[in-house]
Amino acid sequence: MATEELQETTQGKPSAEAQLVLQSVLPHVPSLYRFCSSLMRDRADAEDLVQETLLKALTHIDQLRKVECIRGWLLQIAVNDARRRLRTKRRFLSGTGDKDETEGGEEAPDPLLHKIPDPRETPDLAAVRQEQAQAIRRALAKLQLKYREVFVLRDVLGIAGGHAAEILGISEASLHTRLNRARAQMRKMLTPYVRSMPLRWRPLQMMKDMVKMRLTKVVSCRKVKGEMGRYLDGELYGELLRQVEDHIRVCSRCFLILDTTRKTLQLVADEKVLDKCFVCDENWPEVLTRFQEAKA
Repeated sequence: MATEELQETTQGKPSAEAQLVLQSVLPHVPSLYRFCSSLMRDRADAEDLVQETLLKALTHIDQLRKVECIRGWLLQIAVNDARRRLRTKRRFLSGTGDKDETEGGEEAPDPLLHKIPDPRETPDLAAVRQEQAQAIRRALAKLQLKYREVFVLRDVLGIAGGHAAEILGISEASLHTRLNRARAQMRKMLTPYVRSMPLRWRPLQMMKDMVKMRLTKVVSCRKVKGEMGRYLDGELYGELLRQVEDHIRVCSRCFLILDTTRKTLQLVADEKVLDKCFVCDENWPEVLTRFQEAKA
């Protein structure tokens, strides 16, 4: 459907126009659900955010510049409304002793996450996925909003960096910085699910790694950590790519960080896992009715 045709659907008979617009929006609703449920801590708030986003999109469809951008447009509406809701909620909570989720530095991982049993010990795969979903939701809730937005757009929904930056209204450099911090925090909090070896660093192994790195003259761990996000996204090339890979081959610590980060991203991107933490009936008759009332 062309942009002009979308705009024409907002004029004339409400019932027919609403149905046409809904058909354009429906394919993108699963992504919208996952995004809203990951941003908001409370299920009811997430459901309200989805409904409000759809209503705003349907009533202002004439503002859409390109039909190809409809998915990003929906997510942008959701981002703005989520920020407004959280600001309002923060004002109500101020002075009550509750800590603002968007304030402060990096918080310590939720101790409950470390009590989650190893998935390999759970015979029922459905139960494992449910526990994983709960852990992901708790971990996302611990992130500051600015990190949670970036992480969900890039690593849960798989939206490209440039597009995600445009949706959030930030530069690609800022997005890259926030994404690295978000990934590091998520990796730490979801370690019980993704670790492939003991987390303790044995002094002897560390000394061996240091000797290997000096002999092979590889780049520093700090350099590799700074480039790890781009390495995971396949954005390193040439000499820099070779340097990072040479370091990872001789440094067990950086290899473990890379391995657990990659597995964390695979876990949160699994729709069979994350979708379990947000169940909502698609009450389209209600959405259609509200749309018609708004247009009346």
